[in-house]
Amino acid sequence: MSATVPRKKPANPRPVGRPKHPIDLTILAGLAGIGCTKEEAAAVLGCGKRTLEDRLREDPATLQAWEDGIAKGKVSLRRLQWRHANGSGSSAVNMTIHLSKHRLGETDKAAIEMSGPNGNPIPVVFSKDDAGLL
Repeated sequence: MSATVPRKKPANPRPVGRPKHPIDLTILAGLAGIGCTKEEAAAVLGCGKRTLEDRLREDPATLQAWEDGIAKGKVSLRRLQWRHANGSGSSAVNMTIHLSKHRLGETDKAAIEMSGPNGNPIPVVFSKDDAGLL
């Protein structure tokens, strides 16, 4: 018996599969910065959502651009919040309340919440019928 020697596949001069869709990282970061979803960003970039998600998973530079855009968008929004809070009028009051709730943990809830028996809502009686007196 003679041993068979595996044959080497001939080199393929043509690339296999579709070429990767180019993604402009500056545009991607800008889209992430204004809060676009991945689906919205993919539409602007001219590719599918799955293509964008694959690229974010496979390419660290693409993922970094997306995350940087999100972070810069948050900073921009925070700057605008502070500008409004330092202003005057009802928008300043509303923004100050908003920031107080989120940054300081303040709430609008009363210190004591009341409930009926076994934590159920407190029954409200409007008539003798509702109370079961008739």
